[in-house]
Amino acid sequence: QRFVHRTAGWLVKRGGKKDVLGRVSLKRRWFVLSEHRLSYFKTPTSVTALKQAYIDLRGRIVQVLDRERFSFAIAHPDPQQRKYVLYAEDRESFYEWLGTLNIACGQELQ
Repeated sequence: QRFVHRTAGWLVKRGGKKDVLGRVSLKRRWFVLSEHRLSYFKTPTSVTALKQAYIDLRGRIVQVLDRERFSFAIAHPDPQQRKYVLYAEDRESFYEWLGTLNIACGQELQ
């Protein structure tokens, strides 16, 4: 199987905070990977990144959460650091993102 480096595309990002009812938000965002920085935007044509809208991937770990729901996390070894939970739109993009992000984080592909 040919490995495709995914460098841009749609992912759904789970919000980092809960509302007063204990719910978290899910927002579809356009993600762009450049070296060790994963930035996200409202749309592909957005000129500027959202406020604090990037993830420094150095030292982070990509964890598969649910293959059936195409979900994965970008975590930090320090549990005090935020864990980003993301959902791909389909199986193909799920595996493309996993491969590319593992490389960007400095991990071996498994």
